[in-house]
Amino acid sequence: MEKPRKKFTDIIEKAMVAANTMDRDELLFSYKGILYPVTFCSPEVFRAMESLEARSDDMILAGYPKSGTNWLGQILSDLLVIFEKKTQNKESSVNDEELEEFPYLEIGDTGKYERMNKSPSRRLIFTHLLPENLPRSIFKNKAKILLLLRNPKDVATSFYHFTNSMSPLPSYETWDDFFMAFMTKKMPWGSYFEYLSKWNKYANDENVMTITYEELKENPVVGVKNIAAFFGISLTEKELQSVVERSSFQSMKKNSQKTHGAFGDVLFRKGGVSDWKNLFSEDQNEKMDKAFEEHVGGTKLGAKLKYEVGTTMSRNRERVIEIMENSFAQGEKIPPESMLFSYKGVLYPATVSSPETLEALKSFETRSDDVILAGYPKTGTNWLDQMVKELESTDAKYTEEEMKERINAEKKLEIFPRLEFGDPGIYERMKKMPSRRIIITHLPPHLLPPSVLQSKAKILVLVRNPKDTAVSYYHFYNNMILLPSFASWDEYFAAFMNGKLTWGSYFDHLVEWNKYIDHEKIMVISYEELKEDQVLGMKKIAAFFGFSLCEEDFHRIAKKTSFQAMKEKSNKTHGKFGDILFRKGVVGNWRDLFSKAQNEEMDRKFEECLGGTKLAAKMKYDVYCKA
Repeated sequence: MEKPRKKFTDIIEKAMVAANTMDRDELLFSYKGILYPVTFCSPEVFRAMESLEARSDDMILAGYPKSGTNWLGQILSDLLVIFEKKTQNKESSVNDEELEEFPYLEIGDTGKYERMNKSPSRRLIFTHLLPENLPRSIFKNKAKILLLLRNPKDVATSFYHFTNSMSPLPSYETWDDFFMAFMTKKMPWGSYFEYLSKWNKYANDENVMTITYEELKENPVVGVKNIAAFFGISLTEKELQSVVERSSFQSMKKNSQKTHGAFGDVLFRKGGVSDWKNLFSEDQNEKMDKAFEEHVGGTKLGAKLKYEVGTTMSRNRERVIEIMENSFAQGEKIPPESMLFSYKGVLYPATVSSPETLEALKSFETRSDDVILAGYPKTGTNWLDQMVKELESTDAKYTEEEMKERINAEKKLEIFPRLEFGDPGIYERMKKMPSRRIIITHLPPHLLPPSVLQSKAKILVLVRNPKDTAVSYYHFYNNMILLPSFASWDEYFAAFMNGKLTWGSYFDHLVEWNKYIDHEKIMVISYEELKEDQVLGMKKIAAFFGFSLCEEDFHRIAKKTSFQAMKEKSNKTHGKFGDILFRKGVVGNWRDLFSKAQNEEMDRKFEECLGGTKLAAKMKYDVYCKA
């Protein structure tokens, strides 16, 4: 049944050869305001198309490019073969290469439609055209139309890779350039959003059935059964399973060279759902959400796609904002002397934790696959948190539904962004969180729950040079309503050097973590090395946690989690807390505040506490902290 499609492969190969001799701006032509590839279509062909006489038993498949029409086309071809075997239609053209036409209605020569008028029933016809650009006889004669939809983010991602691999289509230097074109009508076959908007007018017609790529991926057996019923084709259970198995992405990819020639490798790339997360920036995600809502929101096709505006690019930012805003509200009512409490000689903010919570923390049960990030405050843990979440979710390849479940779990269970935050009951609730859990803490080893160091969970320890940490923490203290402010930098510096700040002494924190530096399940990375080469740093992190990503993934995440990108989105991701959290994000800012005496005092303290240790060598103190 996987016979070579000679007409298909011939036309594709000729088009690719012809396109190789053309300039980029010659590849497309406009017809009725929509662009089409010149090596596949022509105005003369579109005019001749009107002569096609549609039949009531035609099987028509309509879908915007890269919505999965080749996949669904295989399913329909198999269903038609089964139908014709059962009806013993001797005039069938399914296996007759002499009568074979290119399956897409708008691709071919001007004589195609006269030949099609002479071909026997049932005919299988594919198209990417808008309804008003189809021959009028299709609607007049009530031919059955199967309309295939796919979410716009995956369509855009697939189309991007397709255009950059197909010589008959203009390629794009960057994803950003392509995204801009996709969001307008500057694409072959026009605007995705216009396509859905126009087809939505036919969504209730009895001769039109709508199906989504996503529902077919989720349950192909039910999907194929519904399609067969729509076209009046009866199937045995064995036939149904055969169609499903033969049309699986893996099966079609395996046979793509035979069925589609040189075009096969281009056509069958990934065939998945949610691949868009590997390319979309937060800004692009929001623009797409807005465009979808404007064009398709509230429509039948919009509902069919189960598109959720605000599909998550990061985990539960609403929860983070809610927590911080509640803490801010409490902080405004608390006098400075009541803002902190002491537990085992270390200070903590009273609005986000309590002695009872820290006592309950001892009962926390670590899992072997927990991803634990540890770092003293203002060493870059928020930056690292976002980075690791992107790496983990890219590796896990969560579906939209899985990601939604994870976010809802965090919200429902009232999970806090730091292990030591929350009420005493939080650790029981955390048992219900789905794996893998990403856990962040500012605590030193001796204050962590015993299970953390006893388990096989891996811990990524983030360190930053003490001078930049001190400066960043100073600005943080003086801008956070939850913390008592300092009258001067000199007053703050004395507190930092004496460990009289929340979460205690910076130096004690590092001295203790240095004892674990050779432990196989602990990896230390510095803020400075991540700033120097973020991609290399993320590759080390991914290798440590066993995450599998491609080169493109690392560069996409680096761009998305750059300080500038995170600062621009900080109000959306962290609410009022955003402006405080994302200040400068640079190395060497300490020079603006440190006096000569303070500089020398810090140098002595570092040498006393960490001189000669592996951790000190890792931090390159002389490179980043010497004036």
